[in-house]
Amino acid sequence: MMKSLILLGALLMPACSHFTESGRLDRAYAKHMKEVKQMRVAREQRRAQAFRESARVPPPPPESPLTVSVSSGDQ
Repeated sequence: MMKSLILLGALLMPACSHFTESGRLDRAYAKHMKEVKQMRVAREQRRAQAFRESARVPPPPPESPLTVSVSSGDQ
């Protein structure tokens, strides 16, 4: 008897949204929006990193000390 009264009281309280359809929908929507935001932030970070990597100027190739150019005056 006491358990049923406690359960009935919990169901009647407005803060107990676990049992209402609108409460479940609100929580599902909030969870979805959180996931969308996380995906958007991750995508923006990947784009920024790709832009930084593409904007880098590659270092010039080192000149080899073994390469000697010899020009002859016959040409």
